[in-house]
Amino acid sequence: MSKDNPLSNDYFQTVTNTFMTIDDMRLSLQRTKGLHSQLKSLIDKAEGQIKALADEIDSNHSYLHQAERLTIKTRAVAAKRAGTVDVTEAERVRLIQKIDDEDRAVSAAEIHYGSSVQILMRSTIGMERRSTYTAQIADAGNTELLSLAHLAAATGNRELGAALISRVSTLAPSKRPFNEKSLAAAFVGETLAEADLIIGSVRELLVDALAINKAFETGKTGAFDTMKSALIKRENADKRNRLAVARGAEPDPVERMKVELDRDKQVSFRVQGTIDSDGVPETAAGAAARGNG
Repeated sequence: MSKDNPLSNDYFQTVTNTFMTIDDMRLSLQRTKGLHSQLKSLIDKAEGQIKALADEIDSNHSYLHQAERLTIKTRAVAAKRAGTVDVTEAERVRLIQKIDDEDRAVSAAEIHYGSSVQILMRSTIGMERRSTYTAQIADAGNTELLSLAHLAAATGNRELGAALISRVSTLAPSKRPFNEKSLAAAFVGETLAEADLIIGSVRELLVDALAINKAFETGKTGAFDTMKSALIKRENADKRNRLAVARGAEPDPVERMKVELDRDKQVSFRVQGTIDSDGVPETAAGAAARGNG
């Protein structure tokens, strides 16, 4: 399809592409949480009314045989549910549509958060210091490039890091002195992990909103909806762990992740540390910094 091929004539006219800063994405997640909470409160209130009717029938018709009482209750509850579904439909549809709008927005921005290298290079484009560094290291050898990469990561020098990544990208992969993604992650790894978690969290809220709405309308919880929700929750749990590590929370010492500029290893980890408002572990220093900023 043309929207998947950057070389096609209409790629930029058809590709889903909306830019959002990480702050924009955070606000989108907060709005989505608010909308989801409104929907859940609306449905919980309606379900409470239905349950109250069922309890009233049980109490007022206790003299009947269980089968007779169940028949009366089933019919009354079905009628009550149908009525509350009709009364609340417009508001439920409005809330779900707004949640879907938020999901579409953050999903459209995902193209701008594909890798740590992409985020770092974008954040330093047009900066004079990056251009100066690029000129200075044009003829640097691998030993010097690796040494400067360590310096950039240690001092938080984004412009130098971006210049170094540009320089090594001109080398054959087997000749590069360090891994570009690892260096870029030293600067923007948290941003990448947070964006990924926000996208997943908004999708989780949409999936849950659709599931609880369907359960309310039918009076039944769908097995497929439950399984889909469980899968996305598990994916987001992994994303929370990655964000926690990016923020500096220590993995389990037995499964400690070793960061190396010249390697790109897949690792598993369990995170230890304090918990922020979104359920993501972080170091005490990180929590204090966020509290002060």
